[in-house]
Amino acid sequence: MMLPTIEDPPDIADRLPQYTARLESNAPVFMAGAYNGPDPEQYFRDFRALSIRGAFRYWLRALIGAAVTNDVAALQRAESELMGNTRVGSPLTVRMRFMATQSELGRHGLLVHNPKKTFDNPCYLRARFDLSLLSRPGTAIHMDDALVALSLLVRLGGVGKRSRRGFGSLRFSEPIRDVANVPVENIPTDPPDADNMPVVNIPTDPPTDGPDLAHSIEQFLKDAFVYARSRWPVMPLPGLPEYPILHEDHCKVAVITTPFADDPPATANRIDGYIKAMRAFWSLLRDDTKPTPARHFRDASVFGNAGANARLASPVRLHIARDVNGSSYMVVTAFRTTLPAGGDWPLVQEFLDTLVATYGGRIVFGGGAAW
Repeated sequence: MMLPTIEDPPDIADRLPQYTARLESNAPVFMAGAYNGPDPEQYFRDFRALSIRGAFRYWLRALIGAAVTNDVAALQRAESELMGNTRVGSPLTVRMRFMATQSELGRHGLLVHNPKKTFDNPCYLRARFDLSLLSRPGTAIHMDDALVALSLLVRLGGVGKRSRRGFGSLRFSEPIRDVANVPVENIPTDPPDADNMPVVNIPTDPPTDGPDLAHSIEQFLKDAFVYARSRWPVMPLPGLPEYPILHEDHCKVAVITTPFADDPPATANRIDGYIKAMRAFWSLLRDDTKPTPARHFRDASVFGNAGANARLASPVRLHIARDVNGSSYMVVTAFRTTLPAGGDWPLVQEFLDTLVATYGGRIVFGGGAAW
């Protein structure tokens, strides 16, 4: 006996809170996991909303942590409102519509700073996709939290392998739009109500130059910090945070305002601007030919060097941004936490200060705290 097909009313999606962002990558994206074979369709199958959701969750946690700090129970409650938990499914649905073509697949070196290591991996040389955030039917969620977290991911983070070192960096290619296709420029998305939540501007236009990029990120991060501490209960933090949080005392963001432009198309051995920016970052962090202080940055465990200890992810993240003319810029974020144990945090501050002094720019968030 055939069971009847039960479908939602055709207009149900139009009645749910939904926001869509059109995103593009500023650097190649490695999303094929361990697959290294010849089948290009494998890469399309592995670029999934689930991968974006994981990166999104990292930045949501950092946002919530700006208020609740080390209160893990409060963090879990706030996070579960969007992401669910082992007992309750997530009320937030993340959907992706991929728009890249097979011609945008290719291979790229993972270690652009070291010409001796020539192995490469399959990747999306350019990734373009629509990312939609919507509420599941029958649930009520605070969608503004999701939009601020998504903006943190796009402005400071990345997706895929080597995203801490600039690969998979993203940008908004169009304004975020709601279900009625109306652009979203500010949060709260609804008119201010009795909660009197602070306004967060969500900049999606490309910056005109480096100083414009620095100003835009600075204002957004200030707004996001105030938003978090108005949205969730503020808990005291007598020591270091146990996980990365967007807190002025424990997070520093440096924006390098010097542009790294693509070489002209006809240039022999042409180099893209994002590669120049990555090499500039690495030349300070790991180049043994440099005199100190570059030499002692290289082997410090606080930057992720394993040494005799278990390997830890670096607390310093490189994001590649682009301006309206296509030039690339470094945006470097550092999170101070309890790991690694006994971390040399003054050395991290020295690295950021040296990066700014060498290439030009400024600390746009967390500059008032001495590490």
